[in-house]
Amino acid sequence: MTEYSIWWTIGGFACLIALGFAVVAPGFILGFSLSRKFNQELKAERAEREKYQKSIRDNDGVLVPGVILAAKILKSWGGGGKHSSSSSHLMEYEIEITPENGLPFRVKTKEEFFGGSYTSILSEMISEHGRQVWVVYDPKDSTRAYLSHYNEKHEEGVLNYRRGIFNTLTEGNEELKKTGVQAEAIITGIDDLNLPYPLKKGRAMHLYFDVMPRAGTVFRAEGNVLIGDVALEKYSVGKTVYVRFDPSQPERAVLDSERNKSIQ
Repeated sequence: MTEYSIWWTIGGFACLIALGFAVVAPGFILGFSLSRKFNQELKAERAEREKYQKSIRDNDGVLVPGVILAAKILKSWGGGGKHSSSSSHLMEYEIEITPENGLPFRVKTKEEFFGGSYTSILSEMISEHGRQVWVVYDPKDSTRAYLSHYNEKHEEGVLNYRRGIFNTLTEGNEELKKTGVQAEAIITGIDDLNLPYPLKKGRAMHLYFDVMPRAGTVFRAEGNVLIGDVALEKYSVGKTVYVRFDPSQPERAVLDSERNKSIQ
């Protein structure tokens, strides 16, 4: 083969590669764009559902047992399509719930079903029928509710429900750590809320303080805080710690985490 024919062959291969890329690239770019859009929409939908669930808890939501009567698949994604056991689904559940004091009633709620084995006929996931679950509903508007957890996961489900309430109680803590007035305080009492946060390696506590401001008299305050397991001894009763408080609401204080790093 002559040098000319070799370069001709290489040029031919290069043209074929370029042609293939020109054909495939638009489809790849379109697919990536659609996937990105879907993920953004899914993230927004999840955030909206979390906001909805939080609003029910904030309205003194009640955790009650229930039974799934119907489970309609609204849409599916991932894992090879609607009938794949590894796919996820947006469901519309109809659940009969039984409040502690009152007659049973039915609610509808939209939730995600994350993969796993199931049986469906058309768009109805019949394998969900009859499953015992726990639901949180709004006592001021019983049409507002969400599926909290299945009965077989009740222990962890209750903890997650309580974590949601505790997280609401600690909203604003991080901001107060930045803007609150600095002070020393003596821990006068601790309520262990028996609420572990394994992923954060800590647990929820309610602390009571005698706050000693730089100017003014000692006053009492309290706060809900998440304390790391390794720091529990540091925050025992009688210990002097650093806190921050809002002078317009001095009865609420938070631990000044950054300054407390120096405490042994």
